Amino acid sequence: MKTALSFLLLVPFAGLYAQSGSKAIRQAGWQQQVNHTISVRLDDTAQMLYASEQVEYVNNSPNALNEIWFHVFANAYRDNHSALAKQQINGFQPGIFYAKKDARGGYEKLIFRLDGVNLAWEAHPEHADIIKLVLPKPLPAGSSLKLDIDFDVRIPEQFSRFGHDSSGYQITQWFPKPAVYDVNGWNIFPYLDQGEFYYEYGRYDVRITTPSSYVVAATGVLQDSGMRKRMEALAEGEEWKAEGTHFTWHFVQDKVHDFAWFCDRHFKARRETLQLLSGRKVEGWVLARKRPSKESLDYIRQALVHYSKRNGDYPYEHCTVVETALKSGGGMEYPMITNVQSLGRDVIIHEVGHNWFQGMIGSQERDYPWMDEGVNSYFEKQTIKYFSPRKTPGSRRGFNLTDGGEPYLLSLYNTGLYLPPGLHSEKYGTLRYGTSVYGHTPELISYLESYLGRRVWDVLRALDCLI
Repeated sequence: MKTALSFLLLVPFAGLYAQSGSKAIRQAGWQQQVNHTISVRLDDTAQMLYASEQVEYVNNSPNALNEIWFHVFANAYRDNHSALAKQQINGFQPGIFYAKKDARGGYEKLIFRLDGVNLAWEAHPEHADIIKLVLPKPLPAGSSLKLDIDFDVRIPEQFSRFGHDSSGYQITQWFPKPAVYDVNGWNIFPYLDQGEFYYEYGRYDVRITTPSSYVVAATGVLQDSGMRKRMEALAEGEEWKAEGTHFTWHFVQDKVHDFAWFCDRHFKARRETLQLLSGRKVEGWVLARKRPSKESLDYIRQALVHYSKRNGDYPYEHCTVVETALKSGGGMEYPMITNVQSLGRDVIIHEVGHNWFQGMIGSQERDYPWMDEGVNSYFEKQTIKYFSPRKTPGSRRGFNLTDGGEPYLLSLYNTGLYLPPGLHSEKYGTLRYGTSVYGHTPELISYLESYLGRRVWDVLRALDCLI
């Protein structure tokens, strides 16, 4: 039996190299930097965003760049020809595919300028949510440029992660973003529900203007002290009172790879200062249309405490969870803020944990989903066991070859649901994505930890030899 399990343990790595060849081990000592300054206005009558953006692109690579590829993921909602629409109809989700035109979304204006001169961009031959910006002259290695972008985006109805419903908005993957340029070249791919993102890191300075009846939560630190006091009062149970016609919310954050925001006319809130084992303090926030329970804040605390203990302290000032009408899985993570369908323990711990995996690490989720969902699911399970070892059915401190782990791994293999966790995300159907990436990977990691012993495991992790 040990031989069989050892074979299964090696399978994800064999699958990874079979799919990616040398790409899996090619890394570089450089990384591009992309800084965003954005001003955006929400029109909740027209269901539009009107925005201007400045992108500072720092070319830290050793190569001169003739173009910059951009992801314009809002165009995934434009028609029934997008990769997202096709993925959903193949998964028996007909929303976008059969939606009326006014229910869909996408860019209605997209203008790039460099030094005041308009630049031409080219559509990807297959995917409307990818474009190539042609530079007037090469951007040398070690140099930077600043692009000015004007864009208008129609917000779709709620089909996936970016959208609106009767009272609220999920504004995610909403602005033009340069694709990652790394040692493997440009990483371009269309938006899909499954196998998520890979972005460059930088600074975000974002001003969001909304009608004053909306409460906004976002990546980054809220800059206006008066607005912070109003949010703190909301967290104490006070009603949100609209003053004037519009508010501008200003958020700033360094060293993150994305920016998402959420707003709703009916958001209620809870807030608590949470302390890590190191003594570091983090503001925990939960927002929902009904006032969140105290337990939801405790779930954030559990995730922050245990992930910080195992992987290094949570580095940001706040950790926020918002409950919305999400229609893509149980939850979705963004830097400092996570979006969930319901405020359950498991989903909060899992999504908050993504601040480490893939958030701080920045792995390529589309190519290597096990490094994101799989590793994060391992730490999610470890966190639940750490705080409630006797209350979790079938819980165990390590991987027990006679209780749960072995039957689970072998049943996947024997029933035909098994696929190697090391495959690219597009290779899985929805069911096998869950069983192989979310289910198989954490069990394999638990088995390896149990086989080596916790003391050896922790030493090897400290030496960056293991996850």
